[in-house]
Amino acid sequence: MASSADRQRIAALTSLVQGVAIAIVPFFVPVLLAAVPTIASAIEPFRSIWEPLLPWLRGACWALAALLIGTGIRRLLNASKSDRPIGTSVLPVLQPLQKQGWQFQSSVAAGDQQTLAKSPKGDAFCIVVKAERGRIGGDDRTVFRLVDQSQNPFPIDFVNQTKQRAARARQALRLKRVVPVLVFSDAIVAIATNPVAGVHVVQAKDLRRLLLELA
Repeated sequence: MASSADRQRIAALTSLVQGVAIAIVPFFVPVLLAAVPTIASAIEPFRSIWEPLLPWLRGACWALAALLIGTGIRRLLNASKSDRPIGTSVLPVLQPLQKQGWQFQSSVAAGDQQTLAKSPKGDAFCIVVKAERGRIGGDDRTVFRLVDQSQNPFPIDFVNQTKQRAARARQALRLKRVVPVLVFSDAIVAIATNPVAGVHVVQAKDLRRLLLELA
């Protein structure tokens, strides 16, 4: 099965190819008409209709091509971000806790770093790491990216996703309680009230402090 990064690359290449193909259509049509006189003769009676539309069609093609190419580039960047080495973003923050008896088990879930942490007292935490950048805000239900004071929702409800993963970890390990923690490794978290719908949301540098406070 293809990984999330591989699927993003395939989608990116598809967008790039489509964009390039649409961009060359305005140049290809005159060549086609010159190469196939039959087509040129057939549409000649309608020249007064289609000829004034050519500049508009050309602009529309290039606008759509630019959109598709931009989408392809963005998906390639996201795929590269998904390929970053697992654990490099938060494990350095957690390593000092190992000397205090904490235990950590990291894995990958749908392209995210996911770590199960256990304190010396037996408290368990499911830590899900997201690599989104920018400024992160939140309300009593979910989190979103803040751009010029506007709330831009993520395509996935990260809060609900983290709660579900914590619940699965609790069932799999037969624990009474697993605290869900959502960490943004490369973003600034600006949330006034935590937790958000039962999920603690922090940036990477505040993760160790949070765990010590909750344990």
